[in-house]
Formats: sequence, structure tokens, C-alpha cells
Amino acid sequence: IGMKIAARLALLAAAGGQAALLSRPFAEVGAWIVSSGGFVSDALAIEETGAGGGRGLCVSRAVAASEPLLAVPRCCTLHACAGGGLKAHEALMLRLLEEEARGATSEFCGYLATLPSHIRLLRDWPEPELQRIPADLVALV
Repeated sequence: IGMKIAARLALLAAAGGQAALLSRPFAEVGAWIVSSGGFVSDALAIEETGAGGGRGLCVSRAVAASEPLLAVPRCCTLHACAGGGLKAHEALMLRLLEEEARGATSEFCGYLATLPSHIRLLRDWPEPELQRIPADLVALV
């Protein structure tokens, strides 16, 4: 954990010669984005960002300032709006749960498969780890 995903060396062959260094199932999400009219640069890779299960999108080679890296069509985004007594983040959580309940029939099942099953929150940290957080950062929480 905390290292680059070893399987990121799998090359995603996508329409139009577009490719990306992504592990499976990330490669499947990239292929879905491309088949829906989006773009995934061959410079992109997924990295784990730490022991908490987070991941980040990064570049795997030098890129020009104007080089396009990613274009995700709206149809490939999972979104929700506030309403019906729900705040925007609550509506989004509900939408995620609804899509998860649909299982393989959800158009977002490939994306949902990439989400970590658990993310460690501050409340999950052991006391020694909490003590290492600088006091000025704790004040921001």
C-alpha cells in the first residue's frame, strides 16, 4: 500500500489509438469513457495515494502544458443535486447506493468496482498516528 499499482503496466487499447497505463478495472472505465465519446491520454496512470485506500490520477511521462489528458462526457459522470430535503452530498451518496444496488445492470458498475471498499478516517487512526499530526493542521479539521 502506498506504492504505485503494479498492474498499471497493463496497456489499454482503445478506439482511435488512444491508450492509457491503467490497471484493470480502471482500464475498463477508460474504455467506457472513450467509447462514450471521451478521451483518455496515454500519459495517465492511477496511483495509490496512501494507506487509506485513496487513489489519484497522475501522469506517467512529461506532458506539454497544452496537451489534453482527459475528457469525460457527462453521461459517464455520477452526479446528483440537492433537493427533496437532501443536501448535494447526501443526494450523491444516495445515488451511489442506488447504483450499487443495481449491481451489474448499473451503467456505472465498472466505475463502482474501482472504488475502495474502505477508507480510513481520522477516527480510525491509532493514537500514535494522531499524535504525529502537526497542531496547526489539527486546528483546520
